[in-house]
Amino acid sequence: MRPDVWIPLLVLLSGATVARTLLVSARKLPATCARCGLRLERRALGEPVCRCGL
Repeated sequence: MRPDVWIPLLVLLSGATVARTLLVSARKLPATCARCGLRLERRALGEPVCRCGL
């Protein structure tokens, strides 16, 4: 892969990761499990939550 393609992609993905981290810490987005992608805490009764045991 050419450097003029993967360097901007790496910068974009890093920025998205930092933005998601900031939004989760500000409690604008829910925290999710890294393994299964489900929420770690229930917001509504009957909602599925992570049971991976992390």
